[in-house]
Amino acid sequence: MRQIAQPLAWAAPLRAGPPARAVLSVLSTGSGGDGGGGGCSSSRRWGDNDDDDELQWRTHIIAWRSYRSLLDRHPLVVKAVTAGIVGGTGDLISQRFGRSEHKLDRQRLFAVAMDGLCVSGPMLHFGYGLLEAHIPSSNRGSLRNTLLQVFIDECVFDPLFIAAFFFTTGVVEQQRLLDEVVPNLRRQYWPTLKGAFLTSAMFSPVQFVSFRYLPVSTRVLVVNCCDVAWYAAVSLGRHRERESRTRAEVP
Repeated sequence: MRQIAQPLAWAAPLRAGPPARAVLSVLSTGSGGDGGGGGCSSSRRWGDNDDDDELQWRTHIIAWRSYRSLLDRHPLVVKAVTAGIVGGTGDLISQRFGRSEHKLDRQRLFAVAMDGLCVSGPMLHFGYGLLEAHIPSSNRGSLRNTLLQVFIDECVFDPLFIAAFFFTTGVVEQQRLLDEVVPNLRRQYWPTLKGAFLTSAMFSPVQFVSFRYLPVSTRVLVVNCCDVAWYAAVSLGRHRERESRTRAEVP
């Protein structure tokens, strides 16, 4: 018993709280843990609220493991779907704070989500893979390469993504390419790009940590968490003229 308990001696201080117990229990599944009914009595000692906290931690850990498993098996699909959800969330925020009407514009929401699903997610998947192949920086890589990757992501990828965003959302929203999409791109591209640059600059430290210390497989997920604000800013800029016309038509 001493041989089994000794390697876990470092974790003794952590076992004071239910979240830590949940993590250790999941990580050491099969080692016996607190044992059968003893686990139930131990949970009761912490009270119902602590039981809920432990259950939430277990749920988060299981969800993360499931996500990583899907990511390993279907990286392109998972990243694309994640980007679509993030794009839709960003547009919801943009509509909530940037529209004069409280009614949800479902066509606009669908268009932004489709951009994430069909354009942004796949482009990030292949783009980051290409960067890592030629300028490796993950897992404590070169500081110079990391800074270069962040620069390329913000100053090369962002302008391309925004241009593609105008075309993708315009097509999905059934706008005429030459009469509506292209003129809107000419008028709103630079204001939208400036807003995207400001948002990206806010999250540059997060991108730096992601590019240097995390594996490439999880990089798109971290960037997408920041892209909720990015999509909100870009969607607001993309639809600024239409919202202005809507306000003007309201008596």
